[in-house]
Parts: sequence; structure tokens; C-alpha cells
Amino acid sequence: MVAVENRLRVVAHVSEAIDHYLLGDNVNLERFVQDELVYGLRVAVEAQILAGAGTGENMTGILNTSGVVVQAFATDALTTVRKAITTLEASGYTPGVIVLHANDWEAIELLTVTSGATDVRGVPIDPVARRLWGVPVVLNQGLGEDTGLVIGDGAVTVDHDGQVEVKWSDAVSDDFVKN
Repeated sequence: MVAVENRLRVVAHVSEAIDHYLLGDNVNLERFVQDELVYGLRVAVEAQILAGAGTGENMTGILNTSGVVVQAFATDALTTVRKAITTLEASGYTPGVIVLHANDWEAIELLTVTSGATDVRGVPIDPVARRLWGVPVVLNQGLGEDTGLVIGDGAVTVDHDGQVEVKWSDAVSDDFVKN
């Protein structure tokens, strides 16, 4: 056990100025803008978790954490992921999640329907539940093609205070609006 001391950071997502009356007169537009801001926030937090530099207000992302084991590409995406799972398990960890770019997941799925299908017959790919060898697969476009993560169960935590707020403000400086 190692004590880790850190602090909460605010991750903000800002929109360009929107006429207050447009939002006030149209509940659907207000809800749409709010949903878009929350989506942008989610993308920003994911980017920090994956690749944050760890400097200033940035979190230290998984890809910038010391001790991460790198699995070299081996034959195809399917083989590479399996080798990464083996490396993780050989170190005594249980795989908790696989993170892939959508194109890499597609390549894995298409292996089962191409001429190489006999090579992967019986491989536990569940495209509906999006699981590979029983491990959940999540897609992240920010990760980039040909880069994937097999993360050990409980290896990554994101502590938060449970608050996500969308705040509207008319107090915007002219310099901010112009930039």
C-alpha cells in the first residue's frame, strides 16, 4: 500500500457566447447546448485520463505513467491484444478493460468474417456485448489507431467529488468573445 496525496482539479469546457434570450425562449435548445457541453467535458476528461501530461493543472494520464508495460504489435490487432492480456496475467493482474480505437475494433471483428476466419474460429469475440476474451472493450477515438490499452482490474481510479455543473453566465469579457 502506498499513500497517494493529490487534489481535485476543475476540468472546464467553455462554449462561445450564445444569446441569453435564445436559450431562455427555447428549452430544447438550452438542453441541447447543455448536453453538448457535458459531452465536451467527457471528451476532455477522457483525454486527460489517457494522455494527460501531469504538468500544471493536467492529470498524469495512463500513457504518461511510469511502469506501463508496452506490448509490440504482433501479426494483427487480435493477436496483439491477446499477447497484452497474457503479459498482464503473467504479472499477476486480471484484465479489467480493453481500450481501442474504433478502426482497430473493426479490424478485429472483420477477422472473423474474412478468409482468415478459420484462423480465429472459436476466439471469444462478442461484438454485441463488445467483449474480447470476456474482457469489456471500450472505444476511444482520442487514443489513435494502432494504440490500445489493456488495463488491469482496479489499476486506474479517477476520484471525483461527484459534481458536474453547467453554469450559464452573462459575465463574459469582450476580450473573451473576440478571441
